[in-house]
Amino acid sequence: MIRAGKKLLDKGVQNVIVTIGPRGAVTVTKDKVIRTEGLKVNAVDTTAAGDCFTASLAVQINNGAGLEEALEFANRVAAISVQRWGASSSLPYLYEIQE
Repeated sequence: MIRAGKKLLDKGVQNVIVTIGPRGAVTVTKDKVIRTEGLKVNAVDTTAAGDCFTASLAVQINNGAGLEEALEFANRVAAISVQRWGASSSLPYLYEIQE
């Protein structure tokens, strides 16, 4: 996974983020590898979890968060979403996400 990420970096990609379900995510940048640990939850439906992760990551970065902070936030948001059924109905509101 890390080797593949580095190959993508060589092709001009800035960061490579691979979500790995309950194990969290691995991010490869030109300077480092960031491992975001998965959170232990009772997952019932993974529908839209990746979309949820990606969108919350993008929002955090757009709001000025650093990459590692944004990854942790996205991980928490996706962990909430997999504990609910459905796609859009599983997406949490901002007030539901604990810092």
